[in-house]
Amino acid sequence: SMLGHGYRVEPAIVTWEAEDVVRVPVAALFRSNGQWAAFRIEDGRARMTPVEVGRDNGRDAEIVSGLDPGTTVVLYPGEQLVDGARLEPRPEPRTGT
Repeated sequence: SMLGHGYRVEPAIVTWEAEDVVRVPVAALFRSNGQWAAFRIEDGRARMTPVEVGRDNGRDAEIVSGLDPGTTVVLYPGEQLVDGARLEPRPEPRTGT
């Protein structure tokens, strides 16, 4: 799987607070050209997406703009992950028949 190197994918989560807030793990965020960005997954490809980050608690960050609720993002994107890279979904663990 091309998603080796410790990549995991995780959907952005909507938490029920004063208003719907999109949160992602801080492990999905990185700096690009002086601003925060994340890789969202669209049609099996990684798409670099600038985001505006609000509060974070060291584990999860509030996304003020850039990602919609339910967007899937890549955790721990490495230097080799580039915009448009194809991502292989991890096979689902098989359950006993």
